[in-house]
Amino acid sequence: MGGAMADYTKAIELKPDYAKAYSNRGLVKRGKGDMDGALADFNKAIELNPSLAQPYYNRGNVKAENNDLNGAIADYTKTIELKPDFAAPTTGGAL
Repeated sequence: MGGAMADYTKAIELKPDYAKAYSNRGLVKRGKGDMDGALADFNKAIELNPSLAQPYYNRGNVKAENNDLNGAIADYTKTIELKPDFAAPTTGGAL
């Protein structure tokens, strides 16, 4: 994951308003267990481009893992509002 983290960070350095790079870097941080860092990146992605569904979904997952179920539901609801046909990959477990 180190290479991906470096690549997304470099993309952000080159284009600080690249919301998808923040969202993807947040996924890497989440995978490394850095939930605060992941939330910060998802929040930044949403701030930069509030019409993207994926960062809301990603942030909802972190909130659910942190037992912020109301926050997770709000983010999942926003995901559906923005992209009614949104389909997350299945992981074999509940979302």
